[in-house]
Amino acid sequence: MPKNSPTCRRNMLYYLLKKGPTTISKLHQRYNDTCSDTVSYKTIERDLQYLSKHYKIADTEEYPCHYYVDESFTPDYKLKLNEEQLQATTIALEYLKQTGHDYFATKCQEALTVMLEHLPKGLAHDLEENAKKYFFNTGTSGKPQSKDAKALEQVMHAIRKGKTIYCKNHSPYRDKKYNDRIRHFAPLVFSMTAGVPYLIVQDMDDQNIKRIRATRLSDVEISKFDIDNKLLNDLKNDLHNSFGGYGGINEETVKFEVTCNKVVKTYFQEREIHPSQKIKKISNGRYLITFKVADSFEIPKFLASFGGDIMNVKPKSVFDEIKNIWQSGLKKAG
Repeated sequence: MPKNSPTCRRNMLYYLLKKGPTTISKLHQRYNDTCSDTVSYKTIERDLQYLSKHYKIADTEEYPCHYYVDESFTPDYKLKLNEEQLQATTIALEYLKQTGHDYFATKCQEALTVMLEHLPKGLAHDLEENAKKYFFNTGTSGKPQSKDAKALEQVMHAIRKGKTIYCKNHSPYRDKKYNDRIRHFAPLVFSMTAGVPYLIVQDMDDQNIKRIRATRLSDVEISKFDIDNKLLNDLKNDLHNSFGGYGGINEETVKFEVTCNKVVKTYFQEREIHPSQKIKKISNGRYLITFKVADSFEIPKFLASFGGDIMNVKPKSVFDEIKNIWQSGLKKAG
């Protein structure tokens, strides 16, 4: 869908209206300040009339008139999906329900229930029966645990509303004084890695961009402060360079070269740990795997898990870290 399509434009206007009462003039200015495409006052006026037919757009009696979204109104969404798309959606919801955080388990089940209620009985029955054939295993990553599903729900609300949050960030590696601090974060991006939810946030106290586990937040309250969405553009490259749930935020990008045997080669053939990865045969039974990602302490740990199936790694500093992991394990075993 083009960035300046009427649907995208109206979605953005609806989002801006949800921030609070505003005049058409201010709405026009906010849209042009926020988006790359500029539109006329008349276009905003027509779009507002269109939105009023499909959503509850209220207005004030003051002059000039201020428009806002009536939050008590919930529109009915009419989606046209064929059977293949419905099945794929069901699988996706079941996967997230079974492997994701409890917050998603609840929301996905609610979505499945609503979806099936609005489908013809025969089709709904078929989808329910087919769902019994799906089984999803979390693998070694496990299912993320958290005692506070409400906290994640508040975070998701804040992301949708474009608001910062106040919260506590519990780290198992910090003392009680640190964990009891009230933090002020701007949640910019929600990131899921192997079922574990992470947040890319701006710490409003020191203005630094950080990656934190969403499951470690508690006492989350949504503030009245808006998030600066322009920060998202600066994050795009960093996020693409990240490895798993680590690195990628203000970290140097490094090219890794792994000399290995067929076992490791097969692992990388069947999985893409990063879009930049390449596999090259260099001799009989030896392969070179390269990938370029943000430096992270998780990479040596990941490569060390292959043991003797890896012959060499560049940069040398990374290979030295891998050897330290192996030697440390041997000392503890002996």
